[in-house]
Amino acid sequence: MKWSEMSPRERDALVAEKVMGYTECGKEEPIEYTTHISAAWDVVDRMQQLGWNMDLMNAYIVPEIGRQWGCDLRDGRNLVVGLGPTAPEAICLAALRAVGVDVE
Repeated sequence: MKWSEMSPRERDALVAEKVMGYTECGKEEPIEYTTHISAAWDVVDRMQQLGWNMDLMNAYIVPEIGRQWGCDLRDGRNLVVGLGPTAPEAICLAALRAVGVDVE
């Protein structure tokens, strides 16, 4: 699925379901994991519960895009990376990939 084609609400609902384990996101506004850093830290806490360690950096330079936030998640065997214009987006992208969601 294409991250860039999803609305912020769709992104947050995806994180709520796939990462946080919530099942009833359709009727209420989901927590704003992808736009608010305090909510994104809940995602980090969840990933740590699942055995993942995180590094967060604002140092990636992507040609034609510029500076991006990067979130690396490692579980001892695997490394997944999320890049985004904000720290919450990078965190959420990495978390989704770590739990097996194929998101571009």
